[in-house]
Amino acid sequence: MKQIDRRPFGKTGETVPALSGGAAPFTLEAADENIAAARRAVDLGVNYFDTSPMYGWGESQQVLGRALAEISDPVFVATKLGHFKERTHYRDVDAITEQLHDNLRELGRNHVDLLQIHEGDWAGWWNDEEHGLGAVSPNENTDFTDAPIMHVLR
Repeated sequence: MKQIDRRPFGKTGETVPALSGGAAPFTLEAADENIAAARRAVDLGVNYFDTSPMYGWGESQQVLGRALAEISDPVFVATKLGHFKERTHYRDVDAITEQLHDNLRELGRNHVDLLQIHEGDWAGWWNDEEHGLGAVSPNENTDFTDAPIMHVLR
């Protein structure tokens, strides 16, 4: 079987396969099939999976965690912070931190390899205005340095 090409992951020193597994469609309803697909992907050399608390109607991380629980090979896991029902949670360090801990618990891991901001360009991350789900204007001079998400990421 041909091995999947690997590529450097930025300047991290990590290498990842050129093909990754997206867990967006993973749901509890199709958990057995999703778990089998993830495990087969690892067998074929795909050991990079991306998920989010938003994917699979909020079930993706739980299903991916179950799939990875019985895999002893190293797996590179990426997830995201974001997708809150309460708009104010986007600017609440405690709510964001709680989501991070929920993500880790659902994934059955004590760390992830890549933590991303989901839809970080949504104005809702940065203010409470009613149009908060629209994109931040590139013409705005927005300072993200002290944003709650930045505190959690640090």
